[in-house]
Amino acid sequence: MKFLKWFIAVACVISLIITVLFTSVDYWSVQNKEFYRQQYVENDVYDFIEIEEDELMRVTDVLLDYLSGKRDSLYVEAEYNGGVSDFFDEIEKAHMIDVQVLYVACIWLRRIAFAVLLAGIIALMKMKADVKGVLAKSYIAVTTALLGIGGVLAVIISRDFKAAWWMFHEILFTNDLWLLDMSVSKLVNMVPLDFFMNLVLRIAVTFVAAIIIFYIVSLVIVFKRKKTQVVK
Repeated sequence: MKFLKWFIAVACVISLIITVLFTSVDYWSVQNKEFYRQQYVENDVYDFIEIEEDELMRVTDVLLDYLSGKRDSLYVEAEYNGGVSDFFDEIEKAHMIDVQVLYVACIWLRRIAFAVLLAGIIALMKMKADVKGVLAKSYIAVTTALLGIGGVLAVIISRDFKAAWWMFHEILFTNDLWLLDMSVSKLVNMVPLDFFMNLVLRIAVTFVAAIIIFYIVSLVIVFKRKKTQVVK
């Protein structure tokens, strides 16, 4: 029974970490549209695409709705470069099909992880376990173990983000549709490498901050449990 409690607790912790990670990804990648507005200015997007800010944000709304599975098509007519036509070309649309599949899969994984987290907590309560105590100890153990892996990844990415980003695409995509020509592609000029560097940084900071907060809370819980046992 004790092993089962710890197994469930570890599953809860892993599910929590997955939930926090993909919530961070969802917030910065889709929900925070002001981030896109700021990045368009910082990355000189309007130097390549002659388009009004409101019009580009309307295109962005369509892009993000499509990415999150709210739209079936990426077709959007827009006024840009002196004319009105479909904004994205066929290669860009084909690549975004792959991106949408990955993104929707991440959202579903987050939902499953959250469901596992809730089910695990309920199971621990049914087993009359010290829910806070066992979760706190499990959280400290799991996050400490993952610290080394996270540190190695952080060093690799920070030393050569372009190479890491390239490898990321080669692992996740089975085609070369993601190799868009920056001299002609509006999509890759909307979200160039610098955009993704800033995006990944924000996701990482949000994720790590949340993990640290949970870690501190876990330490406080464990400390209080030990203090109570000493007093007894």
